[in-house]
Amino acid sequence: MRFERFDGLGDFKFPFKFIESFFPLGIVTDLSLPLINGLEETHFLKKLTPAVPAVTLSAPIDPFVEKKAPAAGASAVVSKYDSVAVLIGKAREVLDEIPA
Repeated sequence: MRFERFDGLGDFKFPFKFIESFFPLGIVTDLSLPLINGLEETHFLKKLTPAVPAVTLSAPIDPFVEKKAPAAGASAVVSKYDSVAVLIGKAREVLDEIPA
């Protein structure tokens, strides 16, 4: 499994252009972004790639996030306080749920 990272902090539209040309198997989003609300980011990315699962990072995970992240299109929510192994495990979980 290969992971790609992109950082569009200087250009709000860059991640969306990147997604349209990359065709990812999964997306990891962050709720704490300087130029866009992470829930909005997830919602926009899911509109571009509705079949692609999204895992959202949050610190902390509270009832608001647990309710709003799935409504925005997130398949799972992972705490930023968890290890990278937890994030990768959750990403693999949601990828395994994709029908073959």
